[in-house]
Amino acid sequence: MHAVGRAAEQRLTVGVIGGGALPEQWELPYDRIDLETDFGVPSAPVAATAVAGGTTVYSILRHGERHGAGGEVDYRANVAALAELGCDVVVSLSLAGALTERFDVGDVVVYDDVLDFRRTSQSFFVGAGVHWSMAPLVSPPLERQLRPIAADLGIPFGGTMVVIEGPRYSTRAESRMFARLGGELICQTVAPECFLVRERQMDWCGICLVTDRDTLDDEAPVSTELIYRNMEQHKTGYAAAVLRVVERLEAYERDEDAGRATVPREILDHYGP
Repeated sequence: MHAVGRAAEQRLTVGVIGGGALPEQWELPYDRIDLETDFGVPSAPVAATAVAGGTTVYSILRHGERHGAGGEVDYRANVAALAELGCDVVVSLSLAGALTERFDVGDVVVYDDVLDFRRTSQSFFVGAGVHWSMAPLVSPPLERQLRPIAADLGIPFGGTMVVIEGPRYSTRAESRMFARLGGELICQTVAPECFLVRERQMDWCGICLVTDRDTLDDEAPVSTELIYRNMEQHKTGYAAAVLRVVERLEAYERDEDAGRATVPREILDHYGP
């Protein structure tokens, strides 16, 4: 066991990957950090800022400063950069559609699981014979903090995010299928990001802003215009909610190598390539 945050009395170092410039939305001073990882250059320079209580937050614009397409995101470079900066926890931010009546437009949700329907993926362990458990996706010690924080802030906790390839939106049949499979939210960006974070031995959680009801609302099916109109209406409250969650996180103990399993060499040699 080790103390996330380097000592029990210290605050966490938190990474945030999202679509908006958080320090500017929080109206906090920040420094820009340019760096290159073994997996390339992150989507944008890292913004380093300090929030209440001494927590350091490193944030990256997932789609870059010009908002490139989701398929162009180098998720490994982004996650590797946050790992090199010493982040203990990474928070994935996104806009999302709701697939259940449990959530409504304007809700900020701290969700804890993912259904990955993307057709492509990335890993730090390609060809390395390493498998990594993703259940639970949010570590129990982090969850024990997030639940009361969310309850205190009046934010729903828990939910399953469906991640689709994009850039297209779902068909009606797909939306119904995702909902029947247990999907409650839907977006195009947080996978493979969440899995890469866990591979690099950082904890992860997701916080989203609900902007639509995907295709399940016949009168207002998902569209880019609808998403951005609702985002503009609720983005200030969303940024404030993210800040309040991050400020309240405290250092905690967890098993650094939990879930990691390297396939024994004798098995690899026996089965060959």
